[in-house]
Amino acid sequence: ADVVLWRKKNVAVGILAVTAAAWIVFEKSGYTLLSLVANVLLLLLTILFLWAKAAAILNRRAIYFF
Repeated sequence: ADVVLWRKKNVAVGILAVTAAAWIVFEKSGYTLLSLVANVLLLLLTILFLWAKAAAILNRRAIYFF
């Protein structure tokens, strides 16, 4: 509530600046938030797959998160 009511001005201005910068970057590049999230998840999935395959090749235990 303090941020919304501008009682903590530094934090509120920081959040506003980051939000405005992100909006400008997305607007200028033509990139959407959905495509960014999809690409990040695809990259994460690829890294986890390669990690598991490397663990199998090196006879090490793979890390499972669930």
